[in-house]
Amino acid sequence: MSWLTCLDFYKNAGTLCARFSFDFALKSSLFLLVVFFLYQSVRRLPSAFRHFLLSLAFFCLSLLPFCLICGPEWRFPVLSAPVLPRTGGQSTSAIWLFLLLGIWLIGFAVVMLRLVVGVWITGRLKRESLPLDDPDWACDLERSSRRLGLRGNVRVLVNHRLGAAICAGLIKPCVIVPAEALEWSDEQRQTILHHELGHIKRRDNLTNLFSLAVCAFYWFNPLAWWAAARLRVCREDACDDLVLNCGTKPSRYVSYLLQATATPPSRFISVTLSQISVLKKRVLTILDPRVNRRAIGPAQIVACSFLAAVALMSLAALQPWIVPSLSGGLGEEFGLMELPGSRFASQLLSPLGEFEGRGQVQARRNSRLVALPPGFVPAYGPPVFADRYPTQVTTISATGNAAAPGATVQHRSSPALASPNDASWAPDYQPIGAIALGSVVGGGTQPPTDQSPAQPDTPPADTSADLSVSRLDLGTLGGTLSQASDINEAGRVVGASTDGLGKSHPFVWTKTEGMSHLPCPSGDCQAIGINNSGQVLVVASGQAASSSSYLWSPDTLMTEIGTLGGKSTRALHLNDRGEIAGTSETSFGLENTFFWSRETGMVNLGGAKPVALNEKGQVVGWASSYAFFWDPATGNFKRIGELNVKAQPFDMNNRGEVVGYAQIGKNSQPKAFYWNAVDGMTELEFPGAPALSCAFRINDAGEVLAITRDSANRERTFSWRPGQQAREQTLPDLLIPQLDWQLMSSSTSSIALIGSNLPSSKLADELAKVDFGAREEPNALAQPVKMNGRGQIAGNLVRPAVSEVEAVVWEIRLPKVEGSIRDVLKELAANTPTFSLRAELEAALHALADNDYQGAASSLATFLEVLPALDSSIPESKRTRWASSMQENLDRISHFTVLK
Repeated sequence: MSWLTCLDFYKNAGTLCARFSFDFALKSSLFLLVVFFLYQSVRRLPSAFRHFLLSLAFFCLSLLPFCLICGPEWRFPVLSAPVLPRTGGQSTSAIWLFLLLGIWLIGFAVVMLRLVVGVWITGRLKRESLPLDDPDWACDLERSSRRLGLRGNVRVLVNHRLGAAICAGLIKPCVIVPAEALEWSDEQRQTILHHELGHIKRRDNLTNLFSLAVCAFYWFNPLAWWAAARLRVCREDACDDLVLNCGTKPSRYVSYLLQATATPPSRFISVTLSQISVLKKRVLTILDPRVNRRAIGPAQIVACSFLAAVALMSLAALQPWIVPSLSGGLGEEFGLMELPGSRFASQLLSPLGEFEGRGQVQARRNSRLVALPPGFVPAYGPPVFADRYPTQVTTISATGNAAAPGATVQHRSSPALASPNDASWAPDYQPIGAIALGSVVGGGTQPPTDQSPAQPDTPPADTSADLSVSRLDLGTLGGTLSQASDINEAGRVVGASTDGLGKSHPFVWTKTEGMSHLPCPSGDCQAIGINNSGQVLVVASGQAASSSSYLWSPDTLMTEIGTLGGKSTRALHLNDRGEIAGTSETSFGLENTFFWSRETGMVNLGGAKPVALNEKGQVVGWASSYAFFWDPATGNFKRIGELNVKAQPFDMNNRGEVVGYAQIGKNSQPKAFYWNAVDGMTELEFPGAPALSCAFRINDAGEVLAITRDSANRERTFSWRPGQQAREQTLPDLLIPQLDWQLMSSSTSSIALIGSNLPSSKLADELAKVDFGAREEPNALAQPVKMNGRGQIAGNLVRPAVSEVEAVVWEIRLPKVEGSIRDVLKELAANTPTFSLRAELEAALHALADNDYQGAASSLATFLEVLPALDSSIPESKRTRWASSMQENLDRISHFTVLK
C-alpha cells in the first residue's frame, strides 16, 4: 500500500470519525437533556425509582454508539451537515480531525485513570483488611441478610485506616468497617449493616463503576457528570429509605451518620468538607416525614425499560442530516445494515423502509452490461430498451466474442427511483475485438484509416426541406469498434475505440484532424466527457471491477483525481472549470458521491447518487428518500422539498434550478416539479390534469421539458417556463424518456438537447421530423449521446444484424436557408459594386457548413446593415426582396443561437 493510499484511508477514516462524533455528541446531549427534565419532574418520587431512572439512562448511553452503527434508521432530514474544518484549500483536514480525536482520548484516559486508581485502592483495602470474627457481628449479619433477601455469603472485614463503613467488591462483595465498629451498640451495628447490605442487594457498586466508565466516554458533556452526581445521591437516599423501612427511627439513624463527621481527617476514608453539604441534605431528607420511601416495583421497572428502549432507538434511528453520509448512522459504512435484525427494524420503523446496504452496493458495482444495442450503452448515458426498437440483436460476451444473432439481450436492472445520471448507468467499457466495423461511404464498406479526418456522408441537398441532418463517420483507432461519449461546443468528440489488438483507448476527434489517441494510464480506458476548455475525463478499468478516473488537459496532461480511501473511482460529470462529480469507493467499501477540483481535492458528499453538476460546481444528488442540493461556495446542503416530499431530481441548469418529479405525502402520485434555492419547490400543472408527470430537462433560460401520462395511459410532452402556461411539445422519439410509471425509474436518453444554449422547444419540434439515417440504412439504430449548441449531435450508429458499432456525428443542416443565400449570391454576381455583400453571404455559407450559427447570423446582420447603402442603380424592389429574404434567414438561424 503506497503512502498516498494510506493518506486517503486515514483522511477518509478521520472524516467518518468526525461526522460520527458530531452525530454522537448531539444525540447524547439531547438524550441527557431529556433525562435532566424528566428527573426534575419526578423529584418527589421515591429515591429508588430515581436511582433506577438514572441507572437506565447510563445503560442507554452505553448502547447509543452501537445503535448508531448497526441500529435501524428513521430518515427525517431537516438540518444541514456539520461544516468540517478545512486547511490549506484541501478537503477536510486529517490533522484537525485527529487532533480532536486526540483531545477526546486524553480526557478519556484521565477519567479512566481515576477509575482504575479507585478500583486499585479498593482492592488494596480489601487485601489489608482482617476478617471480623465476632459472634454478635455474625448473628446480626445473618439476620440482616435474611431480612433483605440477600443470598450468598458476605464477609465483614475490619480496617484501622477507615473512618466509615463501606461495601466493596463486585463478584465477592464484602463490608469493611473501621476499628471503632467493635465498640458500636447492637442497634448501631444492625443499622450500619442494613445500609451497607442494601448497597450489595441493589448492586450499587456495579452501577457506580458503570456510571464512571460511561462518564469517561462522555467526559466532555457536563450533563453526564450531573447525572453521575445525582446517581450517587439517589443511591445513598435509597439505602437510607431501606434502613428506615426496616424500623429504625430517623433520629437515631441521623445520630449514627453524624458520628462519621467526627472521624479524624488522617483516616484513609473519611467525610471531607466537600461532603458535608451533601450530608446535610441527606440528614434533612431522613428527618422529613413527607418523603416517599416506597421501593420500586416490577411494573415500574418494565414500563421504564420499555420507554427507555423506544426513546433510545428512536433517537439513534433519527437521521436529521441532509448530507447522506450521516444517514443510517455508520451501518452503511461498515455493512452492518445487512444484519437481519437491523434490516427488519429499519423497515419496521422507517416510514419509507428504504436503504441500500453494502450487499446491494457490491452487486450494483459488479454488474456489467455485455450486449450490443439495444443492450449496447454509451458510457455517458443509459440504455435504449428493446421495446422501442424491436430489432434483431446480437449479444456480445464479456470476452468480446459475438453470440449468435437473435440471442437474448441482458439489460442492467434499474433500481426504483434510479437517476439517469447515476453511476449505475455508466457501465464498464468492454473491448470487443471480434466485431467487423467499417466506415460507410457511398453505400459500400471500407476499412477505417487511423488518424485520418472523417469525411461527411452527406446526401444531396434537398432544398425543399427546411431542416435536414448529415452524418460524419468518425472511424476507429485501428480496431473494430468506436463509441462516442461526449461533444463540446467546439465540436470535439471524445469516446473510446479499440486498436488492432482489441484494447480500448480513449480518443478525441475533430473535423480537421480526425481521431487521435489520448493517454491510457492502465488497463482499458474510455473518455467519458470533454468540456469547452478541452479537458477530458478519462476512466480506466482495472482488475476486480475497479476503476480509476483521470483529468487530461492539453497543458498539464494526465492528473489522477484519487479516491475516497477505497480502490475504485468512477467520474461521471465534468464542467468547464475542470470540476468533477461522480462516485468513489471509501475505505469501508461503500460508494459515496464526491466532488473534486484542483483546489479542494476530493470532497465526500456522502452515500448518494449524483444527478447533475453545473458550471458553478453545484451538485444535485439523490439519497433514496429525498433529494439534496450542495453548493461548494458555502459547503452547505439544502433539502429539495419539504419533509413530506419524496423528490427525484433529473436535471439542473447553471442557475441552480432543478427539475424532476416529487411525491408529496404518503402514497401520492409522482408530479413534475421545478425548484430553486430561493422559492423552493413548485409543482407543475399541465392541460388535461394528467395523473402522472415528470420534468426531465431544463436549460439556462429556465425552459423545462416534461412528460405526462393520463388515466388512459397516453403520454404527452410539454414545455414550461416560470410564469407561463405549459405548451404541448413534439419531441423526437429518441429524446423521449422511457419511464416505468409504477416504479418511476427512467432510461432517458442522455442527449442534452435542452441543456444546451438552443431554444429547444422550437428545435425539438423540427428534430421530431428528421430522419437520422434510417432511410439510407433501415436496419441501423441511431443512438444520440450529446448535442452541442452548434447543432452537432455525437452518438453511435449500431447495426445489430452484422454486429457493427461506430461513433458518428450528426450535423443539422438548413437547406432552405443555404438555398436562398445562394440565389441572392447569383443575383449579386451580376452587380460589380456588391463585393462586400457577396463576401458577407459567402462567409455566412461557410459558417453554416461549419455549424457556426452565431457566425452565420453575424454575417447576415452585417449584410442587412450594408444593403441600404448600395448604389441606386439596383432597383428598390430587388433590395427589398433581398432584405426580406435575409431577414427571414436571420430569424430562422436565430432559433439555433442565443442571438435574437
